[in-house]
Amino acid sequence: MAARTWMTTRQPWERKIMTRTTHLILFRPPIPIWRPRKNLLSPPPIQVSRRKGIPLLDKHYDPLKKKKVGGFRKYRPPPKPRPPIRRDYNPGDCHEMLGKFRFEAQGTFPESGQLFMDDFRRRARELYLRGWIKGRSAFAIGCVQGDVYALSHLRRWLEDRYSPHANIASLKILDESFGIPELEYKVPYVFADRDLRKPKNVERHLEERRSRVRLRKMVEESHERQNEIEKFVESHCVRTW
Repeated sequence: MAARTWMTTRQPWERKIMTRTTHLILFRPPIPIWRPRKNLLSPPPIQVSRRKGIPLLDKHYDPLKKKKVGGFRKYRPPPKPRPPIRRDYNPGDCHEMLGKFRFEAQGTFPESGQLFMDDFRRRARELYLRGWIKGRSAFAIGCVQGDVYALSHLRRWLEDRYSPHANIASLKILDESFGIPELEYKVPYVFADRDLRKPKNVERHLEERRSRVRLRKMVEESHERQNEIEKFVESHCVRTW
């Protein structure tokens, strides 16, 4: 009763301003430059991976460089001095120059990438290269080291898609370096980082991935329908204020 009396005691122009303000608050159009509010479908925040509380920045995936985390009192010897870089190469001994590169391939690889990894390891063994490779059904990544002639041959083998067990859609060659003083990997072969999950876990992970894709598609379709409704309202409705 008091609220009704308070509204009736206002002047007509004051009541009109209050009604318009309430309408703007309730039916305010969305502003795209504003940050959307977080909800249950919002992605988790991106955080830097840590080890013993220390953030790991600019660290690439490398299964051959994994170190077991020991106690805090474990002795660590001082780093060894780097060997000098050789620069006096000539056409006669240019094959002795060492190098390395990483690659990332996107596409379709049958048998969860097992056949492509076998082809890659066989070709690298013929060229006396060392490193690692990780292949799955939709991607393949790896890093190889050796002499520059063998690396050039393997890169040409990847770029020309000579493997019959891979349908590579895109290929990226990263961190290509020549003239390194020594090889970082001590294993004399290419290590295959195979999928050691159990079949039931593989099926569960695939189903989770499919559900995430379906959910993302539903959210995008919902946003598109909402935008269409807002455009229709903006173009066909008449404002009374």
